[in-house]
Amino acid sequence: MTKKLLNAMGIRLVKRLQSNSKNTISDIDPIGKAGNDFPSFVLEKFSTLFIKALDDLREFISIYFPLHVDMQFYSDLHDNQQKKTEIITRYHDKYFKIYIDKCPNNVKSLLEKLYLLDYYQINAIFFVIASNNLFVLTVFKTTSLKTLTDKLTAQIMIYKYGNKSQQSKYLNHTFNFLFLVNETNFRSNEILSTKTFIKSNANALTQSVVLKGEKTNVGIDCNNLVSNVLLIYVKDEDKTKTKSLKESLGFLIVDMNDTFINKIQKIKCYSLLTIDYYHLKFNSVSLESSYTLKLSKSGIDGFEIFCYQLYIKQVLFNTGMLSQAQQLINFILQEANEKYTLLLSPPKATKLIKADHFKSNLGKLFLELKQQISYNFSVCSDLNSFTNENTVSNFAIAKLSVPQKCHQIFDWVFSVMESDVCMSTNSKFIQSKFLLQKYQLEDKSGENLLYAIGKQKVTGFLRIKRGLNTFKLKNDQQEPEEDKENSIKLIATKDREEKMYNNSIKSAISDILSSRGSLMSAENTNSYSARPFSSGNNIN
Repeated sequence: MTKKLLNAMGIRLVKRLQSNSKNTISDIDPIGKAGNDFPSFVLEKFSTLFIKALDDLREFISIYFPLHVDMQFYSDLHDNQQKKTEIITRYHDKYFKIYIDKCPNNVKSLLEKLYLLDYYQINAIFFVIASNNLFVLTVFKTTSLKTLTDKLTAQIMIYKYGNKSQQSKYLNHTFNFLFLVNETNFRSNEILSTKTFIKSNANALTQSVVLKGEKTNVGIDCNNLVSNVLLIYVKDEDKTKTKSLKESLGFLIVDMNDTFINKIQKIKCYSLLTIDYYHLKFNSVSLESSYTLKLSKSGIDGFEIFCYQLYIKQVLFNTGMLSQAQQLINFILQEANEKYTLLLSPPKATKLIKADHFKSNLGKLFLELKQQISYNFSVCSDLNSFTNENTVSNFAIAKLSVPQKCHQIFDWVFSVMESDVCMSTNSKFIQSKFLLQKYQLEDKSGENLLYAIGKQKVTGFLRIKRGLNTFKLKNDQQEPEEDKENSIKLIATKDREEKMYNNSIKSAISDILSSRGSLMSAENTNSYSARPFSSGNNIN
């Protein structure tokens, strides 16, 4: 691999450096000026200081955490899976010292408290770091996109909804968080019907609650650098007696220490390199009822908190997959240049077709990737008001379209790499593909979301159609009335003219025949008057 390949990262946001004393973005960006810039509407929201911090972050990663080192990290894990805990610790200790000594202070201050930033800033930083697993391990002590997403989502939730005790304890990088939501035979559209519950322990001498149920698909990062904290989605049976179902739902915050582990059944199901997946059973587990047990906020029901974490997690996961898809496109360009020269500049005319096919597919996927990046950033604005109907639709579209497009990019790149994709050095990309496939397989809401989106569009269309039909019917009914009114007006005018003439004649005759007047006089004659148009007859 060349030095260009080893340092394939995103481009800078400010003017590129002209010095050759160190790697510049123009040297390491294989797509030139159009690499993976943020959408312009996003940059307009950032201050100059924040953009500089993003540039410093990218520069730091490109120099001290180049792509080939990140790939080597995963390759070592793949080749020595029996020692993966030791490998993770060794890499972390080595690069954490580099991070402490070399990382600019303005970057450190942002990474240490990401939850304080707004959604656009969080998403921008996440887009830069999510594709570099070694950097993520060094700073956040996580080894995969899944655990990183869960960790940051939990920190944002605790900062927004947690009490002071929870915030002071958990808002740091010494904890990894696991969301326990899925249950056996569980479907995402049945989220209100969760069977795991808590209730007061009437037999206990001290205040406590009993946790009963089970959770599956619990992914635990296989490193011993931090402690694990569980956010268990449950129903509070005591609240269901006096409050609504949505108000009775919520998250418990439970430290996964030895005491708690000894009270539950922990069944290992399978592993994906750096993550072990378990099925946890809670058979009437007694938990001390304390101020830090429940994640709640006055005036906010538990289901709203659940929806919030769902949206946050979805945006971050999409951002991470888009970041890795962008990195993969950069990587295959370098690979094609080094190993498959005929794809870029075929030496013979007979290979032009293959080269043109490569370029056209690359261009198509790159443009579609840029569109998905822009759309995913635009969804950030919905996080401020995530309960309206448009927000739900926007998140549903992002939830379906982003993973589908990333999957398509992975499939195309792997088809270009052919058998080389199975090499140990490419384990990083293989694991990313597995994670994406697992997400699409286990997320059972895909078909429901497609149906819901289609239903919403059909309902909207039919509503508009009914409105137009009603308007047309009303208009058709008003037209004959207007014709009748015009006819009445014409007749009345004609009659009035005739009556004026006849009355003058009759008045003269009456003066001759009788000094007292006549019953035929104008004063005793009924006259017609035209009915004016009412406001209801006018179509504005």
